[in-house]
This record gives sequence, structure tokens and C-alpha cells, in this order.
Amino acid sequence: NFTQEIQEMIDRVACPFQVFSENTSIEEINQIYEAAQIRGKKEGFTPILVCADRILIEWLTTQKERFPSEKEILQLQETSGENKLIEWKNWYQEHPLNENPGDFFQWEFKPRKKKELNSFQRRGELILFEIPVIHPWEVIAWMPIGGWNCCPDAVEMMTFCKKWYQECGAIPAVFSYNTLEFRIERPVKEKSLAWELAKEHYLFCNDCADFCTEIGLLRDIASSICQADTWFFWWD
Repeated sequence: NFTQEIQEMIDRVACPFQVFSENTSIEEINQIYEAAQIRGKKEGFTPILVCADRILIEWLTTQKERFPSEKEILQLQETSGENKLIEWKNWYQEHPLNENPGDFFQWEFKPRKKKELNSFQRRGELILFEIPVIHPWEVIAWMPIGGWNCCPDAVEMMTFCKKWYQECGAIPAVFSYNTLEFRIERPVKEKSLAWELAKEHYLFCNDCADFCTEIGLLRDIASSICQADTWFFWWD
């Protein structure tokens, strides 16, 4: 038997699933997720991990009123996504983060030890869903967590995700009502790309710059991107 929140999320997403108890280890969840990723490339689905709670369920209910179907979100991304991205970049030109690079372009960034997905820690039960899409960015249509405060809405979020997947294999992997964690297939090695991605990360989630860096500089974000195989975003 599942909790009410887990059952409601299963019914809402309506895709093949696996539920993990809060006692399941991080290592086991990551192993099962990685295996699902490999299988999904053969079978035509993309796995996601969802921290189901009452806040997320209520927000997805609200989103259903705005976006009645996944197909509608996908169509909106195709027709208006790029224009939305241009609007966000124009906004950044008017409201840039401190761009003093300091020693960033002289620093040596070595490959990091592989980091496991872990943003689901201490969030209770977890669900792995097999979303029936081959393009990883399209999972946002099934899990449109954004559209509140400064968090991008589903179309905007999917557009960022599409660009990042094409550039470095960024896959939306772990969702909660206010966080999103990515698995990066091709960690960023070029500092120039990390610098430009840092601007986009700030647009995508300025809370990470305001609360998750030491001094709120663009180079802090760019440094966190270099060679990282996970990205984490949190909205206040």
C-alpha cells in the first residue's frame, strides 16, 4: 500500500513506475536510475525521480488548469520556446550578475570524482517514472514544476533544458516542488562554455547565485559548472 501522496502522483503521471522507501540507500537508487537510463535509450523512455509531497501535487493540479495536456506544453515549446529564451537573455543584459572573472580563466579544473544524484535525501518516499519520450528535455511536460516566483514556467524550463542537453548532455533527473537536479553526460571542460552557461544558470535560478555562492559572482557559478556531472537548482 502506498501513501496518499504517492498514489496520487502515480495516478497523475500515469507512466510505469517504481517506488523507493525512505530506507532505500542513495547508492541503490542511483544504480537503478542509471540502469533505467540505459534501458530507456533502447526502449524509448526517459527516467525521472520524483519526490512526491502534497505541495508538489497541489501545484501540478494548478498547472493542469494552465496546460491541459503534455502535448500542449510540447507544442508551445516548439512554437515559442526560442523567443522566450531571447527574452530572458535580454533581461540579463539589463540585470547582469557581477561578471568580474578574477582568476577564473587561469584556474585549472581537474575531473571531479563522480557525484551521485542525492537531492532526494531526507524527502521521504521517492518514485522513479519511465516517461515516454526519447528527448530528455521533454520530461518537463510531465513534471511542470515551475511557473511561480522566479522559477521558469514549463515552456521556459523545457527550452533551457533542450539547449543544455544539446550542449553537454544535461538530463533533468530529480524533481521536487522547489528543486531540480540534472545528470550531466558530458561534463563541461571549456571555461568559455562554463562562463556562458553560468549566465543561463543565473537566469534559470537566480536563487542559486543569491544563496548558494560565497560572494554572488558569476565566476562562482561558472566554477561549479566546470567538470561537474550533476547540477542542482533550488528556488526559494
